[in-house]
Amino acid sequence: MAKVTVKICSGTTCFIMSGNRLNDLVEMIKAQYGDKVEVTGCNCLGECSNGHSKAPYVQIDDCIISEVTPEKLITEIEKRIK
Repeated sequence: MAKVTVKICSGTTCFIMSGNRLNDLVEMIKAQYGDKVEVTGCNCLGECSNGHSKAPYVQIDDCIISEVTPEKLITEIEKRIK
């Protein structure tokens, strides 16, 4: 099974739109999923500048997820692990 890669956007808009709550999950995700998931932050995924307004954004593997909440992030990770 391939490792799931998660990039959490920490750009200004995502941070203001509760993206900072997603960063609080990083250690929990690492502890819960171990080497099955690699979580990193990034300065910007560039989605807001493309005219999208559904921040915060997360990239999971090659898929951009919008309006991410902590619950939605965990659900998306678990879908890909199974």
